[in-house]
Amino acid sequence: MTMMSNSPTTGLAFLLVIGYLGIVVAAPPTVNDLPRNIYVGNLETQERYLYTLNVTDPDADAFACSHTITYNDSISTNREFVLREDTTTKEWKFYIRAGALPSPDNTKPYINTIECTDSNSGSSGRYNITVRAVHDELLTLPNIAGTANALKIDAISTLKGKTLKTASANSRGGNLVEYSLVSDPSFSPEFFTIDSSNGVIKANRDFKYLDSRYPTVYLTIKAHDTVDSIDVYETQIVQLTNQNTVPRIVNLDPGLADSQLESLALGSVLMTLTTEDPDASTTLTYAFSCVPPDGKNTFTIDTNGNVKLAQALDYETVKTYTCGFNVSDGTATGGPFMYTLTVQDANEAPYFSDTMYYATTSEGAAGSVSFDPSFSCSDQDVTDVSKLTYAFKAANNSNRFAINTAGVMTFKENYDVDKNAMPSSVVLTVFCVDAGGTTGVKKTGSTQVTITIADNNDNTPTFSSTAYTFDVTCNVAGSQIGSLLVTDADSGTNADVSCSGASGSSSSAYYTIGADCNIYLSKSPDFATGTTVTYVATAVDKGAPARTGTSTINVIFSGCTTTTSTTTTTVATTTAYNFFDHSENIALFVMSLLMGLALLGGLLYCCLRMCCGVCGGSGGGMSNMCDCRQYGRQQRRARYPPRQVTPDEEVPPPVPSPADSAP
Repeated sequence: MTMMSNSPTTGLAFLLVIGYLGIVVAAPPTVNDLPRNIYVGNLETQERYLYTLNVTDPDADAFACSHTITYNDSISTNREFVLREDTTTKEWKFYIRAGALPSPDNTKPYINTIECTDSNSGSSGRYNITVRAVHDELLTLPNIAGTANALKIDAISTLKGKTLKTASANSRGGNLVEYSLVSDPSFSPEFFTIDSSNGVIKANRDFKYLDSRYPTVYLTIKAHDTVDSIDVYETQIVQLTNQNTVPRIVNLDPGLADSQLESLALGSVLMTLTTEDPDASTTLTYAFSCVPPDGKNTFTIDTNGNVKLAQALDYETVKTYTCGFNVSDGTATGGPFMYTLTVQDANEAPYFSDTMYYATTSEGAAGSVSFDPSFSCSDQDVTDVSKLTYAFKAANNSNRFAINTAGVMTFKENYDVDKNAMPSSVVLTVFCVDAGGTTGVKKTGSTQVTITIADNNDNTPTFSSTAYTFDVTCNVAGSQIGSLLVTDADSGTNADVSCSGASGSSSSAYYTIGADCNIYLSKSPDFATGTTVTYVATAVDKGAPARTGTSTINVIFSGCTTTTSTTTTTVATTTAYNFFDHSENIALFVMSLLMGLALLGGLLYCCLRMCCGVCGGSGGGMSNMCDCRQYGRQQRRARYPPRQVTPDEEVPPPVPSPADSAP
């Protein structure tokens, strides 16, 4: 690598590059808020503090200040004023030197040109302070300055409002003087107050609270001549005895900023207070208050100083808690020491407003209907509210339903409740799923929905055949001569069917198709054998709207001879109604036959008894059992033997007997 030479060309190129990139010029220190004039008494004989410069550097560079004095348009060599840096505070302060002003009269101002230069760029700024000497004047605070004027105070016994001392200024011209306090910047002036009109210094708080880290306090008292505008500053030394050390919370001094997720578990320890109290045998107690006030319930603190979470954090409700903690030793209370908790957003699970929702629909094809249970799902995470989605828990027929991102449902497959093919009521578990919030980890809320699926009247009653043929004989009027088989694939009321029939035949009145889908003989046929009556049978269900099925019925009269016939249809063969195909009819027939035989036997028995009793005997053969005339002749022959008749002899007529009068 060749080193760049320090030639003009190289230097120019370097400057051009810097010009392109931009040249950064360091800003000089700035002296702020200088007074227009500072007044001093020309009789001043000792060095006295006049003013503290307020110097800032935009680049935060170290700087040093100097000044020159111009008097009567020429540079003064008497060094009437001096500017030097305070070794403790690092402030640049302006003083008048002892006995430096000419006497007895000086009406010309002193122009002090201040120049402060930073250590980085060497740039500086110039500012003027004008000091005017007041003729024949001197203002002093003789009872304030020096250790001889030190104020000794018992801290425990000094209460708020107690008079500590009176500052007394002397104005040579007898002008009115006003008083004020300018405290050491490292110490809060809240423990002291001064009456501006008379210089009375009092305790502004109980001194038992004055931190023992300040056994000696330096109060700067300012006296202001209201006529000549002369300001005099003197330091009052305050020495404290019998101090109680105010306890403090070390890890909250000067304060603590913390952050926690809103999902932080209840009972979690946020911090443990670390206290400091050099006083022996003191028991410390704690107290705190928060903004917002609800923080008082959100946090707890035990006797060991453990600050715990007592109530759930909620980013959507409170994002920041600012709490002040106090610690007391029984004499004095330290604090408040500030603790700031920033609540971070955590992804919280969505939630439904109800544990059960309801929806009603009717059976149908996949995607043919939609039904909305009106789910109400919320999420405390603002970013997730518009991104919530819904899903089913895989159970209890959930695979038969679909749900969209708005919670509206439909059938995922063809849904049919006919004949209990699918349930008419299901209870499903529904999930509400967020988008993961700021963490990306999705969370879920759940509820249940009861879906009631009604049956549609979507099936027509169907006859088992498109045409029927029945043979009919001379049966008794009102008897059933046939039955129609009708089915309906629907469920419930939609499957209830009633039948009827209509015919244009003049003989249709002989037959009836009942609502129960049976065919009855209304009256015995009196028409020719082979007569056929045709009906249109109608089956109607009870759905809304009702559906109707039809079939053709042919009834043929086959005469009065009992026969077993078959029913022939145009589609399939159907057996006609036969009386003896029913067990109850057979039993009735057998009972009737037995009763008929019993009745016939009784009649025969009575006939024999009557007949044989009249003839006078009970014997005889079966062939002549009731031949009474033959029986009578036999009886007469036995009673009157026949006479022997000879030729040419006249036979006398027989004597009538009672038996001859018998029929």
